[in-house]
Amino acid sequence: MAGDGPDPVTGVPSPSIATSLPPLMADPGGLRRALAAKGVTYQINYNADFLSSVSGGMRRGSVFNGRLELSVDADLEKLANWQGGSAHVSLFHIEGVGLSRRYVGNMMTVSNIEAIPHTRLFEAWLEQKFFDGKFSIRAGQMGVDSEHTSSSHASLFNNASFGWPAILGANLPSGGPAYPFSTPGIRAKYEPNDNNSVLVALFNGDPAQPGPADPQARNPHSMD
Repeated sequence: MAGDGPDPVTGVPSPSIATSLPPLMADPGGLRRALAAKGVTYQINYNADFLSSVSGGMRRGSVFNGRLELSVDADLEKLANWQGGSAHVSLFHIEGVGLSRRYVGNMMTVSNIEAIPHTRLFEAWLEQKFFDGKFSIRAGQMGVDSEHTSSSHASLFNNASFGWPAILGANLPSGGPAYPFSTPGIRAKYEPNDNNSVLVALFNGDPAQPGPADPQARNPHSMD
């Protein structure tokens, strides 16, 4: 998810097309602002790629990839007087055909949204912060690559080479708990200042049940 997160007053993320729309279209009925006042914000994003294989790879061809993203965040201190608590849920609806899978045959996908078309639960977790937010514990369904072993600037690039490392994707069972997968886990994070942090986490290392088929087909909705 790109951007700095929704504004706590208006509920509108930045950047967002909603900042350029009339109020009636950006926040119909004032629902978004009313939810934000209770600590609940949401984002709806759509990413799309039209890609072609023009040389090399397995064959020539063009594809369309699309991913609809829905995420909801809750400040539980505002919503339920839970001091330092927060919750997050995100879903992906993936569509189209992968250029790497169908035409190129490479290990690191050409598109960073490429996956078998399905509607997937990506993340659903609770987080508790302590010591003025310097220490936190998060538990639930998570993607390891949301916080670990990926560049914070990876989403700026179209291809997946700057995301989940190939050495992990090739050697962990089913490619490991990274996009489009997520698995149950727990992590602790310590942030002494804005420039440094230490994370320790435990995850289910195999996001799909064993079997001969593609791991994404064995766990099509990330609900195993």
